[in-house]
Amino acid sequence: MKNTLKRGKSTLLFCLMLPLVLLAAACTSEHTYTGRVIEIDFRNIDEIKDEAWIEVDGVRYTHYQNFMKSKQDAYSLPASKEVYYIVKKDSSREQRYKPVNDFSIAIRLGNSIDLAHTRKDTTLARVKINERYRMLAFGTLILQRPDSTAFTVKTSSEYPAKITVEVP
Repeated sequence: MKNTLKRGKSTLLFCLMLPLVLLAAACTSEHTYTGRVIEIDFRNIDEIKDEAWIEVDGVRYTHYQNFMKSKQDAYSLPASKEVYYIVKKDSSREQRYKPVNDFSIAIRLGNSIDLAHTRKDTTLARVKINERYRMLAFGTLILQRPDSTAFTVKTSSEYPAKITVEVP
């Protein structure tokens, strides 16, 4: 009788915990890609929202609409819209937006990745030297570590750039 009661409690506990575990797994707010060569394509993307992020080889780059916020983060990138303010004659401020070109965002990310590689750790992934023209001409980054080992790219849940892991 005691075993049946224990089994019933265990089953009940399992049934109560299962939905919570599934909900937590479904609410994961990032996507992860791991490989030796990873392509990030910024062509024809949807809007990159404020505070969307991409993490390349452990370094997180965050997109900001507000220029003042971006000054506080060494690894900041522009979002698809940048906000600025016009001060009127009556000293009130009017908020306005200007669009940011997707290719500009790709180039800024590529340059930031290469800078982190140079300043922070020379084993970090960087834009492949012989593929750098693709970043400048097409807004596509081809990333690889200098030693060709696998690395990881993570993004926030709705990051719009297309990310592909190249299979050797």
